[in-house]
Formats: sequence, structure tokens, C-alpha cells
Amino acid sequence: MELSMSIEANSPCFQIVGDSGELHPPSLKKGLKCLEIITPYETFAVSLEELNSLTHSPYFKRITMGINCVSSGKILGKNGQLTFGGLSFEWIYKKIQKRELFKSIGFYSIAPVSIGPKEEPHHTFLEIEYPLTSPYFLLAWEVNNKPLLYPNGGPLRTIVGPDRYFYKSIKWLSRIEFLEDPISELKGTWEKYGGYHPLGRVEKKERFLPFMAIKEQKGKELCRRELSLKEGIHLFWELYEKKNLSGLVVSQLHHVLEMPKDFKEVDFGKEEEAAEIRGTLFKKTNFQDARMEGTNFSLSRFSACHFSSASQKSLILKDVDLEGAYLVGSHLEKVTFEGANLWNCHFYGSKYGPAKVKGMTLLNCRGLDPKQEEWLQKDGAIILRE
Repeated sequence: MELSMSIEANSPCFQIVGDSGELHPPSLKKGLKCLEIITPYETFAVSLEELNSLTHSPYFKRITMGINCVSSGKILGKNGQLTFGGLSFEWIYKKIQKRELFKSIGFYSIAPVSIGPKEEPHHTFLEIEYPLTSPYFLLAWEVNNKPLLYPNGGPLRTIVGPDRYFYKSIKWLSRIEFLEDPISELKGTWEKYGGYHPLGRVEKKERFLPFMAIKEQKGKELCRRELSLKEGIHLFWELYEKKNLSGLVVSQLHHVLEMPKDFKEVDFGKEEEAAEIRGTLFKKTNFQDARMEGTNFSLSRFSACHFSSASQKSLILKDVDLEGAYLVGSHLEKVTFEGANLWNCHFYGSKYGPAKVKGMTLLNCRGLDPKQEEWLQKDGAIILRE
């Protein structure tokens, strides 16, 4: 099967995770012609045509598996699995010199990062043993016997899992670097700017490490500055006292400080300056009249929390990211979610019971599970799509 650059508006082969490439310029979409291989001792390139010629070689493999997205849950193709076709990493590994010296591998996309400096390519690192020994790792260019389309990372991407979370794979692969550094000293895009775990092993539920950063304006660009936990804790309480958490980027906040129970009328920022509070546990916490436009709460848990406005007006949560979040037992009466990301978001659970949703409105939200949508409507939620 020929590696083709499918840049037209085709439907993706499976649920898009992360960057869809929709905003990429045509020059970027047409720019991937070869795969660059870099070590401290040599550099060479392999054309996509050469990779394509290996389709009938012993190094070409097809692997059927499921995918574990760190926040969206399982991504399913036909019959609950997807069949990827591509090249075993062994073919690349055998081409390099002094390979016994390398401990880690960096994989770089042709696309820029979505949560860091725009000039930096999206990248991730793996310990060298993983691509060499995993039965799942591939340099893939097809899925279900069809070319991998651009929104899913075509023409060439890496595949990991289902033993690793899918953020450890890379779309639009353009460069591989062999490194002598141990994986413990390396941070990819999601680890460096979002607090994700450097290994991402599903069995160990390695989603995040405690992480704190702040968004700061540098010239025309809004940058992220990572903080030590001591510095981050001090800054959190300073911002909390001002009822303004704008620009705060944290993960697993409940592991580094005693969580406050009152966020009433707190401003979480908006648009690019909106706070990002991932993988954090809120229990019986008051969010009445908080301003959360564009806030990222992916994989956070809100157990028996109170969001409903203290006044008679509706609390509007616009463009909030609740991918993989839990809202079980929470008060959501009169709350309006507008344009929210609800992939794998849970409103129902056994310990705290269902969320209270009578009068809650979901307007143009995406990713809501059909079964949860059915339950929400039965319990009095209003679901609108324009």
C-alpha cells in the first residue's frame, strides 16, 4: 500500500485525539517527504517511498489492538479494535552505529506543539527497550488496510499501546533521535507543559505527576514557566486569596496541598489565559458563580461538588474542557455548558450517586456518550444542538 498524503477533508479512520491538523497550513501538510534519523554520531534520511517499498518485507507488520487515550478512554474501531500496518522499529535500529550506547529515543512531529512555544515541534520520548520489545510499537502508515489519513497522523506516525497511553505516540512523524540520556532526564511536550507522566503505562495508571506552572506574557507570546512545587504552592495560595487563578497550570494539585473547599466567585481566566487543572480531586467543593470560560479540567474529579448559581441566573460554563472528568453526585441544576468537551465525562457513579441535573443545559457540546445523554434527558437535562 502506497504512503499517500491525504490532505483533503476526508473523515478520519478513528476518533481524533488531540490536534486534528485542521489549522495546519498547506505547506506543512505537503512538507513531509522523508523520515530523518539522528544520533550523536550520524544523520541520515529515509524517504517515504523507501518505507513504502518495505510493505512486503519481513519488517512490515499488521497489529490489531485497542487504543487507550489518557482522557477519552478507549478509542474503538470496527469490533472494538483497529488494525495498524507499518514498519517494525528493528529495521531502523539495525541501520544505526554504536546502538548499544543509547538509552532513550525521541520522536518528533512535523507539526508544532499545541500547549508550548509555537516554534517547538511536538515530541515525545520512550525508553529504548519499549519500541524494540513491545509487540505493539509501529511506524504506521495504514489503518484497517487503508492509508492513514492526515487527521489521524498520516502519512506516518508512531503507534503505542494499549499498554501505554496514546499521548506517548506521535502524529506526522518527521524525525527520530537516538539519545544516551536516561528516560528519567527527558520530558516530551505533554510532560514538559502539561504535567503528564513520562512513561504513561496503563497498568500502573501513570497519567500525571504533580506539576505546577504559570502562563506568562513574553513579548507577543504567552509562555509557560514551570515552577518548583514549593514555589507553585506559594503562588497558588497567593492567587487563591485574590480569587483569580488565571494562567495557572497544574496537575494532581490534591497531592501537593490541602485542597480548599470554596472556589465561589473565583475567576479561572478565559481563552489562552484560562487555567488548566488536570487530574485533580475536588470533593464537596463550592464552585458557585465561578468564572470558568475555557478552563481545562480534563481527568479531574468533582465528587458531590456544587456548581449551581447562588442566584436565580444560570451559571454558564463556556468551552470548558471536561474530557475524562467525573461530576458524580454534583449539583448542576441551572448550569449551562456551552461548547464543552465532554468526551468520556461521567455524570453517574455509585459512591455519590448521579449528578443533580434538572434544568442543566448542554448547548453544542461534543463527545457526550449516547447512554449518558439518554440518562441526562430522563433526569431533566436539556440538550440542544444548533
